Amino acid sequence: MDAESSGDDCVSVVGYAFDGTLCYPVVCGCRGDDCGELYPSLSECDDAFSACYENFGVTRACETDAECALVPRACCGAITEPDAVLAISGGGAELDSELCDGRLGCPGIFIPPKPSLYAQCVAGRCETLDVAPVAACDTDADCTVRSKGCCNCPLGESAAELLAVASPDQYYDFASCEVTCDLCLEPPPEGITATCDDSFGLCALSEE
Repeated sequence: MDAESSGDDCVSVVGYAFDGTLCYPVVCGCRGDDCGELYPSLSECDDAFSACYENFGVTRACETDAECALVPRACCGAITEPDAVLAISGGGAELDSELCDGRLGCPGIFIPPKPSLYAQCVAGRCETLDVAPVAACDTDADCTVRSKGCCNCPLGESAAELLAVASPDQYYDFASCEVTCDLCLEPPPEGITATCDDSFGLCALSEE
């Protein structure tokens, strides 16, 4: 679509467009012949171009959280909001350079998103999850590792199945979980910890 943001000094989203690879938010204003065809939501844009996504090996079907990963929708600027990433199934790390290189006139550089953004499998489709409301922290001691699932013990075998929050109880409420079992008290897999990211003031999942 011939539709680009008319500025980068504001965060107001005017709609969503497809750049030939992925859908992305158009902010501030719109410049281009297709500005009248912008989609009102990312999900509508993603669904409209799902066949095009598949041409780049981007699929979203999943059965477990471990199958999902985040990739950037654009390569410029810090990725601090859910709209800036897309949750896809399989091989997220391998696709970063292919999807990012040269898109929107940007260098092929993937800027890591804020630590509260995760990919999760919801009803058979990879979705972006932002746990910022329950991940605020001041020190590492405020943070703990939890399963992305509502009730899952042991916690999981890989970081792709886990997240870092400030309170397990708050996360379950945030995720609208109907927890019918005791909270998992087992430690996370070796080498995986939860720390407080000073730059964001949010809990972050760390893997050694």
